[in-house]
Amino acid sequence: MIARSRAQEVANRAGMTSLVAAAQRGHADVVKLLLNGRISPLKKLRNGSTALKKALKKAEEAGHAKVVDILRSAGIDGGEGGS
Repeated sequence: MIARSRAQEVANRAGMTSLVAAAQRGHADVVKLLLNGRISPLKKLRNGSTALKKALKKAEEAGHAKVVDILRSAGIDGGEGGS
């Protein structure tokens, strides 16, 4: 299990977090570790979206079906506002 780290929850100016980067690149095992590692995936980004919603969008755009399934099973259905 990963210990909580502030660096895992920080987004850069573009809204990129560890979770978003892993999802965009199709790293399913890393996505699982981050979601199980006590990060805060529902943290609001500057645009009002959440890291989890942005990760889902990026994974869908990149065609990473396994990552999309993992994110959806974590409770993301794409229904939140923002992007």
